[in-house]
Amino acid sequence: MDSQGRPINVLGSTLDISKSGARLKGIKHWDYPGEIIGVRHGAEKARFRIVWVGAPGTSIDGQIGVQCIESGRYIWGVVPPSTDARPIGLSPMARPFASQNALQGPVATYPDRRRRDQRFTVSGGVNVREIGVGVPQWTMLHDISSGGCYVETTSPLPPLSRVEMTIQVGEIKIECKGSVTVKHPLVGMGVKFSEMSPLNRDRLQHLVASLEQEAEKMAGRF
Repeated sequence: MDSQGRPINVLGSTLDISKSGARLKGIKHWDYPGEIIGVRHGAEKARFRIVWVGAPGTSIDGQIGVQCIESGRYIWGVVPPSTDARPIGLSPMARPFASQNALQGPVATYPDRRRRDQRFTVSGGVNVREIGVGVPQWTMLHDISSGGCYVETTSPLPPLSRVEMTIQVGEIKIECKGSVTVKHPLVGMGVKFSEMSPLNRDRLQHLVASLEQEAEKMAGRF
């Protein structure tokens, strides 16, 4: 997904590689870091997080730094460096990724100027049912905030659809109602929370606080 929420498939090339990441060029589809993307090299592929984006009009315009989020994965087809010199290290002209952590899978937190609530990328499952329609669907949770979430599904519902949801992240279970705010065909949909019991609100706040706390701890490592 690019910065406008559109699914994309683009060709880029490597400038540097390390055991855990790479610096890529020829890519101008993200304004800010934080997105999880799939990278393929030959027959090998893995999921990476964008940790910095070259600022427009600078010498690194069109470059991004990525870090693999799959432990032990290495896709580049050459002998890996004996040490990880971190070629994805930040440049003064890069827009940095604030922080990252793991809670039941890859988790990240990053600013989105279009949103009021901080959102966190996190692995989880979601059972979604359109209110008035008795056919639920199981989807994958992409990110969550105190105000809503984004779920990955090939059958997203139209905007303004009212839904009932059960969100499962690790052992945390949250039940609520919401409305679809954005639809991306074959990719997913954004949902804004509208009704939630005090118990489920407490669970959501606990989850978000845990993600934020872990993110702050990870931020101190960079």
